[in-house]
Amino acid sequence: MEGVPAPLSICQSLTLHADITQWDLSGIAYMLRISQCLEKLVICLTGLPLSMYSLDEESKESFNYDEDDFLCSRKGKFQCLAKHLKRVEITIDNFGLERLLALIKFLLGDALALEKMIIKANLNMGHGQEHVRATILSKLLVVSQNMLCYRRASRNAEVIFSHSFK
Repeated sequence: MEGVPAPLSICQSLTLHADITQWDLSGIAYMLRISQCLEKLVICLTGLPLSMYSLDEESKESFNYDEDDFLCSRKGKFQCLAKHLKRVEITIDNFGLERLLALIKFLLGDALALEKMIIKANLNMGHGQEHVRATILSKLLVVSQNMLCYRRASRNAEVIFSHSFK
């Protein structure tokens, strides 16, 4: 987390370095709820080490939920989405995450003041895998077309995609 003043409720810009597991999604939702004046949200989902979590069965069950239902159940509880959030930047290395797509759909559908959402895909491609590039670009096209069809709460919201291969 970067750019966090105390108290968090007056934070205008927030950078989160997080994964997008089910428990991270609830943490992101919590940060949005308490950051009432948030205007810029940056989420970096790349370069994260694999985390190992050890939860008992009861705890695992509390994180077993549908992402769309989870986020939709919290509609109306985010003052920053209703009044302030103007810019969202998400940097990722994989578009195959349903939770990420649910988060993007939620932000687009609820951020009334949103002006710009930038999604940067930094895709890894090993040496000698040029033939894979077309497949990756095809998948990226399908995902981006689907995202462009998501409902937008703000009529002025731009969705910008950029990608690079490493």
